[in-house]
Amino acid sequence: MQISKVLTAICQQQLSKLRQQIPPIQGLLLATVDGFQIAFEWSDPQAGGRLSAMTASLHALSHTLAREAGAGVCQSIVLNGPHARVLVVEVPNLSQAALTKGRQNSPLLLTVVASLEADLTELAHAGQAIAQEIGQKFSLLHE
Repeated sequence: MQISKVLTAICQQQLSKLRQQIPPIQGLLLATVDGFQIAFEWSDPQAGGRLSAMTASLHALSHTLAREAGAGVCQSIVLNGPHARVLVVEVPNLSQAALTKGRQNSPLLLTVVASLEADLTELAHAGQAIAQEIGQKFSLLHE
């Protein structure tokens, strides 16, 4: 999958901005539902590919579980561990179709890892706000 360098830079800038706004955030990832990394803000630069693949797999399993359980479509996933929280949110306003000029219309996935001090509501709200900003900037690039 070929993502434009301009869009990748915009996404990277927005992830960096979110990480600075909310200090408990330890890392951020924007990936496609098929596991391709778009932008990554993390202490370990080698983890992006692995986390993208795991996020995509977790999303696929959660999507199927939600459908089978009659819950509808899975829009977000929260994992709580003894050291951190992980939030995965669908980013529907930025689709693979927009990124790859019509290839496939699937949402992207924003993964946020934060310390236990982080407020999940604040994380979700901030993540959606950054996703909308990215979408708006991308739209402006293609007008």
